[in-house]
Amino acid sequence: MQVPKDKASIRKWVLEQRSKIPMSHRMHAETAIINHLNRLVVDLKPDAIFGYICHQGEVDITGWLMAQSKERVVGLPRINSDKTMNFWTWDGRQPLIPNRVGIPEPDSRRSTAIDTNDQRVLVVIPCVAIDHQGYRLGYGAGYYDRWLQKFPSVMTVGIVFDQFHIDEMPHESHDQKVQRAVTELGIKLN
Repeated sequence: MQVPKDKASIRKWVLEQRSKIPMSHRMHAETAIINHLNRLVVDLKPDAIFGYICHQGEVDITGWLMAQSKERVVGLPRINSDKTMNFWTWDGRQPLIPNRVGIPEPDSRRSTAIDTNDQRVLVVIPCVAIDHQGYRLGYGAGYYDRWLQKFPSVMTVGIVFDQFHIDEMPHESHDQKVQRAVTELGIKLN
């Protein structure tokens, strides 16, 4: 299948294709991705893992994050009114509240913002698609790009189903690359 060439068309195509992934394939792929993430955690030894709660058919790593929260700090993103993003603690049991676009995030009354400066942080980033150079495509709001510009020393991994790990993605000067991609087929360095 021919992948579209512009970001908006790639996003539309992937979201349509992702919604058609059979549940049995999705479950198998997610299990394989989590196994690869476990290997990555052993190799990188992060003090903290910043993840996400799946939305619109992204790879579901919620159970993995819950397990990780027993061994290290786990953070989830919160979107601020000024269109910035910060990561807040999540212990795997705290209830999450939907933000203005429906994505579950930590409740600021039961969680605290995490300072990334004094710890080894692995950021697990959801991707609509990702290319072989490490450029990722999200939903177009730029939250992760802006956050990564402020914290260039964090370790980054983009998570995507392998069929959306594409050869080349159009990118702009503000787009931030991830260091690794994890698909059901393995860990790929960028």
